[in-house]
Amino acid sequence: MKRKTIILVASVVLGFTACDKEVNLNLDSTSPQVVIEGVVSNEAAYVRITKTINFAAQNIYPGTDGAKIYIKDSNSNHTDTLHAAKDQNGNAVYKATALKGVAGHTYQLTVFLNGKTYKATSRMPQKVPLQGLSTENSSTSQSLKVFVLLPVFDDPKGIKNYYRFEQYVNHIQDSHINVFNDELEDGLPNVLPVVIDNANVKVGDSITVTMMDIDKNVYQYFYQLSLNSQITNLSPANPVSNISGGALGYFSAEYRQTKSIVVNKL
Repeated sequence: MKRKTIILVASVVLGFTACDKEVNLNLDSTSPQVVIEGVVSNEAAYVRITKTINFAAQNIYPGTDGAKIYIKDSNSNHTDTLHAAKDQNGNAVYKATALKGVAGHTYQLTVFLNGKTYKATSRMPQKVPLQGLSTENSSTSQSLKVFVLLPVFDDPKGIKNYYRFEQYVNHIQDSHINVFNDELEDGLPNVLPVVIDNANVKVGDSITVTMMDIDKNVYQYFYQLSLNSQITNLSPANPVSNISGGALGYFSAEYRQTKSIVVNKL
């Protein structure tokens, strides 16, 4: 029986719960699949294309050159052509020269690669101001190997909002997936913590958190990705992509804000 190739397994924060599990899967070899990571933010726009690897292979995802990539702002009808560059690992990453996202605008991604066409659409939400980070009620858990802190922001009332967070300890990115929605907290100050896998956070450490206002499809992608870490008896499936044409991955128009804090007590 043919089994699926999984591109990522990660830890998860759902509400106030967290877990950190090692998942061992018995997966057959499969043909590599295209993985597209596309982002348009208020800061920049880029697309990274890789291919999946067999589960037993080394954890190196080969980059893909030779694509033609366009991002169109549906509100202004401006189309930007992305140009190939190299990331720190020497893999291809395609960057826009001038395009920066605007809140409320919808963006269309088109990728031509090896005779195939991949498309996606994402709308950038309005900015929800990130006021800061609080360690007032932060804590560490050696049993769960996590550290938590609170992003400070007020959710807008009457609007469905979705949030994703990236977190860094002393400028090193943490792998924990943090995604929130306001289904139970609409119009209220945020009470959901960002969880960091590193339980060895110390007084004096610098923590940086980037908050991304994202659309529903991107939220569902990362939410499903986070759920994979909770599956024990069944092989987790790849998250549903918002990219058509058969690629894995996602395309996100997102408003990004970054705050940093120095841990002064635990």
